[in-house]
Amino acid sequence: MRHILAFIAASLAAPSTADAPKVAADILPVHSLVARVMEGVGAPELILPPGADPHGYSMRPSEAAALEESDAVFWIGPALTPWLEKPLSVLSGKAERVALLDAPGTVLREVSEDGDALQDEHGDADHDEHDHGPIDSHAWLDPVNARTWIAIIADTLSSIDPENGDAYRANSADAQAELDELVGAMTHSLAPSKGQRFAVYHDAYGYLQARFGLEDALSLLSHEAERPSPARIGQLREIVNKEGIERVFVEPNVNVGLLEAVIEGAPVTICQIDPIGVSIAAGPSLYWQMMTDLAETIGSCGNP
Repeated sequence: MRHILAFIAASLAAPSTADAPKVAADILPVHSLVARVMEGVGAPELILPPGADPHGYSMRPSEAAALEESDAVFWIGPALTPWLEKPLSVLSGKAERVALLDAPGTVLREVSEDGDALQDEHGDADHDEHDHGPIDSHAWLDPVNARTWIAIIADTLSSIDPENGDAYRANSADAQAELDELVGAMTHSLAPSKGQRFAVYHDAYGYLQARFGLEDALSLLSHEAERPSPARIGQLREIVNKEGIERVFVEPNVNVGLLEAVIEGAPVTICQIDPIGVSIAAGPSLYWQMMTDLAETIGSCGNP
């Protein structure tokens, strides 16, 4: 893909980053999108280390320093990292702070009390005309959101660093074209999974399912619960058997004991997926590789 060639060319050129703005990003997928826009100019700092829980984390001094020195900070928003809200207001000073869930054009999924999700677009005329429930914060799993955010990242960086504005805008245009290609490739990879129900370890894949027309997944954990009750485990086991669920997708370092309790006696194939990129080297190509791997694994797991 073109972004890989661009990355190689940028690496060979080895540009100076002395005049680049200091930029920070909260999680690996956001860091990757920012890094793609900054290619040839500089590189962002990653706030949340790979493998750390985004929902609850205590920053180290080096991570706090990255915030304090930043000219711009890009983050999903408090729905994903509530612990980051106060440090941002205290440490980042006059930095431009962009909460991507609040960005105009972002497609949001509203999680209702019964766990279902409603899709909406932030900034749409009807968006503020009704009360909203909690927002599903895993919005980076819709590559159309990534396309929207790439443009916003480029505009933000161009406003604080106009000297490199042409580079940011050119990178943004290339990245958006690459994301269009990614959607096409993911659509092809996920085709074998159309109409198949599957289970996931925790409820994080609604954006992916909605974008590519996949069946709603059975979630073994709710948004709030760390571990389901014994009664819930029994209910999940009954659903797995009754609905003939044959595939379960788990993330790195999951609670295997819980999974085994739920699928006991069922002919289930377990496949590992990585929705945040912890198994991929950080950088401008991570987002594309992560989404490609997700689609290929889901499409091929348990399918001939």
